Amino acid sequence: MTLRQLEAFYWSAVLGNFSAAAIKLHMTQSALSKRVAELESVLGMRLFDRDGYRPQVTAQGRSLLDKARRMLALQTEIREMDGAQAELVGDCRFGITELVAMTWLPELVASLRQQHPGVVLEPDVDVSMGLHEKLLAGAIDFAVMPMRSPDRSLVSEPLSKVEFAWMAAPELVGERALLTPALLATHPVLVQSAGSGLTPIFDAWSHSNGLSIHRTLASNSLAAIADMVVAGLGIGFLPVAHFSPLRDRGDLCQLRTTRKVPWLDYYLVHRPDETSGVARALFGAVRQTCDFVKPHRLARGKRKTTGRGRFNSAV
Repeated sequence: MTLRQLEAFYWSAVLGNFSAAAIKLHMTQSALSKRVAELESVLGMRLFDRDGYRPQVTAQGRSLLDKARRMLALQTEIREMDGAQAELVGDCRFGITELVAMTWLPELVASLRQQHPGVVLEPDVDVSMGLHEKLLAGAIDFAVMPMRSPDRSLVSEPLSKVEFAWMAAPELVGERALLTPALLATHPVLVQSAGSGLTPIFDAWSHSNGLSIHRTLASNSLAAIADMVVAGLGIGFLPVAHFSPLRDRGDLCQLRTTRKVPWLDYYLVHRPDETSGVARALFGAVRQTCDFVKPHRLARGKRKTTGRGRFNSAV
């Protein structure tokens, strides 16, 4: 019996199928099935009932599950002992939202490259609901997203808070810069699609303020929405710190509201029994580098007015 066999069994049982476990462990499904079969042969017991559409853990398999978890956890503890010099090697698939990719992802990659050059990172950029589904399916090892998981098998660890505000091009809203029902009825509203973790907060705030907002354009790309807002094509809901250079330069105007817009909470979402040393190293790096205050790429250029209500940004 080997730890690799126990690992193959454990994740097959936890994730509910061999395919998801194979993705999680970065191996082929046939190789994983072979390890499980070898473990069953060594123990002389049937761990999965394979007669149905999906393999079901048998009673003997359930009795082994907690023991396997403890064995794998002990292996991780030994690897993480003070003074352990084992170099981390392997792949890590993790999920992030676009705002993470636009702000502190480069610092995270640089930090891991310096500390663990043998680690290959595979970031998956998606909206929160998409990341949550991939995490449950075992397609990614963890996710950084603005949504607390409702699933009890996952841990949602608070990371940071991000301030959002209504913004528009100055020529679109005039000097008052006040968000009113009339303004929302007059101009297109550009927001993220329903799968975004921002959407529930956005909808709740709008409802509490008695505002009826009809999405003229809903996109899963925050960058695309921001660029259209800067171009004067509508009103958007954007992260303040990231776009403050454009606001300070006069390319964007932050609209005042009668009630303060709530901040968006970001979480590190993962399984509490994660056994991968690579993934656990990433947890620490994420906690250290998480910082949503980074200027937007357009802020590197200078605003050039080319006509009334129009401008180009030189980058």
